[in-house]
Amino acid sequence: MREPNDERGETSAEIAILAPVLFLCVFAVLHVATYWMSALTATAAATRGARAASAGSRSDNAPGEALVAIEETVRELGGNLADAPRISIDPENVRVTVTVRVAGVVPHL
Repeated sequence: MREPNDERGETSAEIAILAPVLFLCVFAVLHVATYWMSALTATAAATRGARAASAGSRSDNAPGEALVAIEETVRELGGNLADAPRISIDPENVRVTVTVRVAGVVPHL
């Protein structure tokens, strides 16, 4: 005769408890990676836009050149602009602000 096994179902209970935690960790890593990529996209677009604006700062079309460089960079890196880029050019400084939309991996996270 077989003795009763007290550990029956223990593995299923452990998996039922740990699986949601594991999935949460995986999706959190994916979410952070997506956010990081969007931040890098915004930084690269702002850098290229500022470079284009400063190179053409003597021309009247410097903001237009900067805008084209920003849009090309965002398109190349696979991002989406959340707002129109802000470009300000004065005789000594060029300031470019780029906001990129972050695609959510996990809703409400």
